[in-house]
Amino acid sequence: MIAARFRKLGSARQVFLSLAAEQFHFPRPSDGKSWKRTTLVAGQLRKSYGHGKPVEQWELMLQHHHESGIERAEFERNQKQLAVNPYH
Repeated sequence: MIAARFRKLGSARQVFLSLAAEQFHFPRPSDGKSWKRTTLVAGQLRKSYGHGKPVEQWELMLQHHHESGIERAEFERNQKQLAVNPYH
């Protein structure tokens, strides 16, 4: 469902907005698989959450684990598309 929308819309933000419009709720990551960043903005420390780790730093990648998963080639295409999207 999400992969098909991404192919159609070409932007993670547009996928998120389309799913949010349908009241599809996303859980906030809390299992340590994403990074927290702290930056200094106008003299104040700001924290932002949910920054993914680069694929090279993943501890594990399960391919063909879920029936509705995408193939590695599509995953890599999606990563390239996300890298050029201005609003990820």
